[in-house]
Amino acid sequence: MAVSDILEPVLSKFPPDCAPQHIEPLGNAGGFSGACFWRLSSLRGPLCLRRWPVPHPTTGRLAFIHSMLQYAARHGFQKVPVPIPTHPEGGASFIHHAGHLWEISPWLPGKANYAECPSRERLRSSMQALARFHLASADFPETAGRTGSAPSVLERLQMFAAWETQDRDRLASAIDRQDTLAATGLSRIGKQIINAFDCHRTLVFEALSQASDRVVPIQPCIRDIWHEHVLFQQDEISGIVDFGAARPDTVATDISRLLGSLAADKTVEWNIGLEAYTKVRSLTKNELHLLGPLDRSTALLSGLNWLRWLYLENKSFEDMQVIKSRLKAISQRIEKTEW
Repeated sequence: MAVSDILEPVLSKFPPDCAPQHIEPLGNAGGFSGACFWRLSSLRGPLCLRRWPVPHPTTGRLAFIHSMLQYAARHGFQKVPVPIPTHPEGGASFIHHAGHLWEISPWLPGKANYAECPSRERLRSSMQALARFHLASADFPETAGRTGSAPSVLERLQMFAAWETQDRDRLASAIDRQDTLAATGLSRIGKQIINAFDCHRTLVFEALSQASDRVVPIQPCIRDIWHEHVLFQQDEISGIVDFGAARPDTVATDISRLLGSLAADKTVEWNIGLEAYTKVRSLTKNELHLLGPLDRSTALLSGLNWLRWLYLENKSFEDMQVIKSRLKAISQRIEKTEW
């Protein structure tokens, strides 16, 4: 059966000018969320068909994500994949089919190649684009005027508590037992990450606890923005993709996540990125205070989360070498972080 026949029940729900003249299957497009992608050539132009994984996101969460993207585009930030409504006059922007949620959005130009071609010009462009997105979505009706403790900080405190009370020992034991992964070298890296957690968890937990008292504006945030999700045409941002983790939070979550990806442990690069961001959108003292605890907790928890998927949830990935490289980079980042 042709790909077009398999996808026909989905494609038929969208406007006629989205009908594909050519379909290019992309698989997971290099991601690990379980989503599948197809590039479509159509009368409307190049499009991206996305099948979301089960069970994430929920219909309510996806409706929030789509509304947020539509709002940001209407208010000045159009470098996002705004989903196409199923009817020309508007309406729903995703459908249910075969147990999955599906959407179509414009194919954004550019390449996610910051890691291959890093520069301070690109760093500045990235941070200013993030600031413009935050400004464009600041008054989103579902979060307008909301303040409070940062959801990401409270979430990470819960994660630290879970790792300390039970998951840390379960993971260490699973690494010792898992012979099939030992040959890949992942066990050694995993033990390094656990040791780093043991060394730094008290300091980071205390910093997060203090940060939990800081009241900050709460608005739509991307939460998983890193260099693989930022598209460039030469030195200029051409798009930001993958909003699957988006939800209400503090902008400090996005800033620390993106700067941690682009600048790593380089203080000068962090300062350049922050200066570029604040030229577009100012930061409160409380927002600035959250950056350190959020970045350091990301460094510790991201590696543990990957290890959980591998050793405790037994998830399988097509390219284990990519996973090993990711974990190695996380371990190296932890070593270079000033705690």
